[in-house]
Amino acid sequence: MTLLRSKFVSTPLPELPEIRGREGASANALLRRCPLFGSFSEEEIATLAKTAETVSVARGETVFRQGEPGEHLFLIASGSIRLSTGTSEGFEQPLALLGPGSCFGEMALLDGEPRSATATAARASELLRVGRASLDWLSRRHPESREKFLREGMRVVSSRLRSANEHYWGLAGRSLKAKADVAQTRSRLLSLVSHEFRTPLTIIKSSAQLLRRSVAEPHASFVEKILVQSRRLEFLVDDLIALSMLQAGSRISELKEVDLGEMAGQIVAEMLKQVENKGLRISVVQPKATATVLADGALVRRAVRHLVDNAVKFSPASGNVVVETANAEQDRCRLSVRDQGSGIDSEALGRLLQSFVQEQDPLNRDVEGLGIGLALATEVARAHGGRLLVDSVPGSGSCFTIELPCDPGNGPGSQASEERNVSHE
Repeated sequence: MTLLRSKFVSTPLPELPEIRGREGASANALLRRCPLFGSFSEEEIATLAKTAETVSVARGETVFRQGEPGEHLFLIASGSIRLSTGTSEGFEQPLALLGPGSCFGEMALLDGEPRSATATAARASELLRVGRASLDWLSRRHPESREKFLREGMRVVSSRLRSANEHYWGLAGRSLKAKADVAQTRSRLLSLVSHEFRTPLTIIKSSAQLLRRSVAEPHASFVEKILVQSRRLEFLVDDLIALSMLQAGSRISELKEVDLGEMAGQIVAEMLKQVENKGLRISVVQPKATATVLADGALVRRAVRHLVDNAVKFSPASGNVVVETANAEQDRCRLSVRDQGSGIDSEALGRLLQSFVQEQDPLNRDVEGLGIGLALATEVARAHGGRLLVDSVPGSGSCFTIELPCDPGNGPGSQASEERNVSHE
């Protein structure tokens, strides 16, 4: 920190009469109230008052601007001064509104740095201006005044630092509390979803399964619809819980070997009826060497099912969906789902990777779902140290790829592939 950088001036400044503002504060009284001169004697204060300058500023007039050199401090005899600072975004941030008896601009004088704020008259004001030259002239008349000024300056700086530190930790404390509140809310939501949703769903599904054994047509079809919708809701509830836990930072604890190709075949087989109803052709392409990863099989399966389900939903009738597994470079395994849908532009893609977002207008859409599939797939990949890759061109379809670390026991194998079709044409 640089204090009083300038050398002593060779000639004394002209003496000025004491000033008295409309609020009745004399130059001596104003100087006495400034923390920098708190330990000065009456004689020193009177000497300094004689060298101080009187400044009158009209309403809206700028006293100094942010970034300008700080060679003076100011004391307000009458009126009011507004301090503000410019932000990096170009906005003006108000800092303080000071009235009679206040001191401002002293920090730049103390540390020799440019002004950190802009001072503007909120109304017509009368100021007392004290510069380095005045302080140097005072120190020649009263040598001990320099030591007093430096000591008081250190106290002012320490006070500002302490105040800034308390403000910072206050903000940090509120931020931590807000995060804790969010975590607590998330925990409550998980508990609510787990208990309040799962319990009645289990009862409904069990009851429907019992009814199906004894109910004849035409009522049996209604029972079957209850079962189908119960399973759908159960799947959605499990998705919500899995996504919330992953977004909250839950770690994957149970890892086992998972063959991505075998998993893909099972998922496609389970979805044959949905594929058949839409008239699609779906294929599973696997390398001769297995693509095995160490993962939470249930989570990866849930993520892959969403990718396949999306491809089927958004592919046109008679379209082609390809599910392909491969051992990528550097011990990374991939499972890709490619469709012939309408594709996604880059702007929409950024939204789709967020929770509860779908490409279609939610008030006029023909595709069911909450819009959490891609967000869940992204979180599942990230939790395993992998990533979700997307290649999509509007009008040319999309390819979503989950890339995960391979099982260390199985290095990248042959890239030769054989196609196994599980399809309905």
